[in-house]
Amino acid sequence: MKDTIKKKGKKMPTNTELTTYKNLPPFEKNIVYILSIIYTPIATTLLKDCLAAAGVKTNKGLRFDDSYKYRSLMLNELRPTVDMLEKAGIIQKREYGRLALKPAIADIAIRQTVKENRFNSLLKAIETKIDLMNGEKMDLVAAVRILFYQKKWMTSWIITISIKIKFTMPNHYQRS
Repeated sequence: MKDTIKKKGKKMPTNTELTTYKNLPPFEKNIVYILSIIYTPIATTLLKDCLAAAGVKTNKGLRFDDSYKYRSLMLNELRPTVDMLEKAGIIQKREYGRLALKPAIADIAIRQTVKENRFNSLLKAIETKIDLMNGEKMDLVAAVRILFYQKKWMTSWIITISIKIKFTMPNHYQRS
């Protein structure tokens, strides 16, 4: 039997990926949660900054720190964990080494943050480091997802329509 699950033509995570995700220790799960909210590919250093802003601790109990003094120490803690998540099929490295979750894992993880009442606190921490509403196509998709999970339906709907208009209209009709 194949390990891949399909639902209406959309590739779902494999049983192995789901099992791995469900059994992640708290540190790894926090990485997944933060990446699920951000949704767009980000650099490892920016992920470290978001972990620091959220007050996340490593499995060794080390708290991520924004200070330059501990930057390399924290990145050395983070890189092996990111590599493990990539080998497990949860994280995908994109161009320039940027990190992103597989979309199906991101959907599962973001719903879990809402269920655990962690979505808003993680979002606040992330927004201190990243402007998620800066207008890039993938950032707008992330913004719509965030508004949806904040239950801001009308705003989400308006942004979705504006994304569709912006990216389907010929360039000469768009405002700069």
